Amino acid sequence: MMAHPQEIRVHRGANRAGKGSAGLGGKPEMSSGKAGCCPNAGRCHLHGCVADELPALVLGLIIAVVDMAAFGEFMTRAAANSVLVSNPLWLWTAALTSFLAALLMLSQRSLKRLLVLSTIEDAGFLMLGVAAVTRLGAEGAMLAACTHAVAKALLFICLSAPERAGELDEKGGLAARFPVSGFGFLLGMLAMLGVPPLFGFTGRWRLYESALLIHPTLAAVFILSSIFALIAYVKALAGQWWGPNPYPDANPECKTCPKREVFLVKVVVIALVVVLLAAGAWPGLLQFVQGGRL
Repeated sequence: MMAHPQEIRVHRGANRAGKGSAGLGGKPEMSSGKAGCCPNAGRCHLHGCVADELPALVLGLIIAVVDMAAFGEFMTRAAANSVLVSNPLWLWTAALTSFLAALLMLSQRSLKRLLVLSTIEDAGFLMLGVAAVTRLGAEGAMLAACTHAVAKALLFICLSAPERAGELDEKGGLAARFPVSGFGFLLGMLAMLGVPPLFGFTGRWRLYESALLIHPTLAAVFILSSIFALIAYVKALAGQWWGPNPYPDANPECKTCPKREVFLVKVVVIALVVVLLAAGAWPGLLQFVQGGRL
C-alpha cells in the first residue's frame, strides 16, 4: 500500500530531526535555526538560545506578562519616589538599543528570534519614555508597555499552531493553513509598529513626540528603527506566512499530517485582536479601566 505524500514528508522530517541529536558514536548536526542551544556560549547568542529552546507560548508569557509587569512596577515606584533624572546618555543608549535590534531583525529567518529581537527594539522605546522624564514620555512608555504586553502575546500565540504542527520556519504558506493566526500576526505586527487605528499608535506616537522635543536627531534614529522593524516584519510575512498552501491535497483522515489551528487558539487570537482595535478606537479605555472614568 502506497504511503500518503504528507506522511512521507512528516517521517522524513522526523528522521532529519533525529539526526540532530547525538547518538552512540554519532555526531550531532547543527542546522541553522533548528539546532538546540549550543554548549559553547561564545558561538551562540543568548536571544537565539532562548528562542530556540522555549516554546512560543512560554516565550510569549515571559515577554508579554513578566517583563512588562516588571516594567510597570518600576515606573510606578520611580514616579512615586521621584528618582528619575534626565540623562542624555540614557536617551542615546535607548536610541542605539532600538536601532541595533532593528538592524538584527533584518537578518532573521526564525520567527521566534525575530519577535525576541523586536522586544529589544521596543525596549529602547520604553527606555526613551523613562529617560525623557516628562509626562508625555511617561504616558507614552506606559501605553507602549500595555500595547507590548497584548500585541506580543498575540504574536507568540499566532506562532503556537504552526510550531505545534512542525511547520514553523519551513517553506512558507503558513497563512493558507492557519488563516486566523496569519491575520492575528498581521494585526499584532501593525500594533507593535504603532499603526492606527490599533492601540499601539497611542503610545508610540507620544514617544516619537518626546524624542522630537528633545532633539530632532534622536527622533530620526527612532523613526529609522521603526522603518527597519517594518521591513523585517514584512519580510517575515512574505517569506513565512504568505504563499500557496504547502499541503493542497492533504487527506483530512491522515493521522500524521500537520494539524490546523485548534478552536481555542482561534478564540484567543480574535479576542486579542478585538482588544487592540477597541483600545485604539477608544484611547481613554486604559484610563477608564484603571480609574473607572474617562
